Amino acid sequence: MPEEIRLEIEAKVPLEVEDLDRVRSRLREIGARLGTPRLREENTLFDFPDGRLEKADSALRVRTFGQACLLTYKGRSREHAFLKLREEIETRVEDPDALIRLLELLGLRKAFHYWKYREIYSLEFPLGTVTVTRDAAEAPGLLGTVPLGTDLGTVTVGAPGAPAPSGTVPLETPDEVETDMGTVPLGTVPLGTVTVADLGTVTVGAPAPSVTVPLGTVTVALDETPIGFFAEVEGPEESIRAVVELMGWDPASFIRESYPRLYREHGLGAPETE
Repeated sequence: MPEEIRLEIEAKVPLEVEDLDRVRSRLREIGARLGTPRLREENTLFDFPDGRLEKADSALRVRTFGQACLLTYKGRSREHAFLKLREEIETRVEDPDALIRLLELLGLRKAFHYWKYREIYSLEFPLGTVTVTRDAAEAPGLLGTVPLGTDLGTVTVGAPGAPAPSGTVPLETPDEVETDMGTVPLGTVPLGTVTVADLGTVTVGAPAPSVTVPLGTVTVALDETPIGFFAEVEGPEESIRAVVELMGWDPASFIRESYPRLYREHGLGAPETE
């Protein structure tokens, strides 16, 4: 089944070849684990003969690596100071040849091809705990329902070894829940604010209830290409910021262009496959 439409949030960091071993070592130091070993990726973009997808700043890509194949749609890029933000829909495909034939029957054609070697690391941010409290003078006894936007306390958000930012945890959806609310899914993890989905009505008092908040996963892909070496960091925006700080990368150096555009700028319209 295809994944739901999501917003791809990533930072593309240019690297020097001599940086790769240092980057790998630093990733291990901050708790990242190698999830996908170094593999060659073949990427083919499909478009209609009139180029309507490229003109709309969109892309339809077939990616193969190892025994896997992914079909990905990317929407128009959104403005951001240093990150690349695009709507994305992605699904795994069992038969790449059948998929390509299907796309061709629908009137699409192979518009661009590029390859790269990629290895992928993942970093699971540690669990944080939200302690829900209110000042006794403001709220003697039990309050019952806490209005939307009420300051419910702070949550620690950070990676191993990172200076942990904290922020206000706003209530999202009023509803009756037990005092011990257990694990609550996150919506977003911006710096200074954590939005907790379906937190519900909170009964406050002493002892204060707490909520375990699982934080997001950040992936760091190390890419070796004919046009240079790059790290792509993907995940919640503020988790990306935390990783960037831990790695010592300068956001001013980040690249927002896609790989196809970078290849074309280097005169590589369709790199040969081996």
